[in-house]
Amino acid sequence: MCVTTQGEDVVAGIRTPEPIERLSETLPEAYAQLIQNCDILEAHYKDMQVRGRQQHGCARMHVLHSA
Repeated sequence: MCVTTQGEDVVAGIRTPEPIERLSETLPEAYAQLIQNCDILEAHYKDMQVRGRQQHGCARMHVLHSA
């Protein structure tokens, strides 16, 4: 998890993500939504990866991609 970071920053090595569990401390509502969405998707699709986005000032978690 990176706050105030774009995905390309992580890929380029400019920023290092923190453990996703840290989101539960900084944005508890977004973390709860992420866990709920992952549970639903994993129950249906089994093993998967999720890419998400949380917009500044918004407590909602947006799932962008799952595979």
